[in-house]
Amino acid sequence: MKAATSSLHTWLSSQNGILMPDKEVHFFDRDVSYYQGILEYKRLLDCSNGEKGLVGEDTPAYSIDSRVAGRIARMCPKVKLIWILRDPISRSYSNYYHAVRAGLESRTFLKAVSDEVNGATSKNCLRYIYRSNYLLQIEKYFECFSRDAL
Repeated sequence: MKAATSSLHTWLSSQNGILMPDKEVHFFDRDVSYYQGILEYKRLLDCSNGEKGLVGEDTPAYSIDSRVAGRIARMCPKVKLIWILRDPISRSYSNYYHAVRAGLESRTFLKAVSDEVNGATSKNCLRYIYRSNYLLQIEKYFECFSRDAL
């Protein structure tokens, strides 16, 4: 979240031979979809316009859900993964202001970060420090994929 995912999506979508769904799929982080299997995933990708090529998706929440790396590895073992790593402090501030504009956050940034450090924040979209700790997120993928996939 807040690391130019939309820009990457636009660029990939403009490339010949790469098909991208219009929105975040959230297949691997939502049990209701995941347990329906590969046919549901293909339906959610909604890239069946007759073209052949690579199919991609961009769902930033996949990085913060501990179940997702294993799920992707089991269902799509030959996948190639891309991360955009933004300056973590800038990303945290941007995420905070995004939450404020969306009406999800009413605390000051200092209070929000203090609450998070003290364990008082459980909603992932309001965990600004955790979401900027890329090592915690990416190391789960190193356990499930070879370096060639990352």
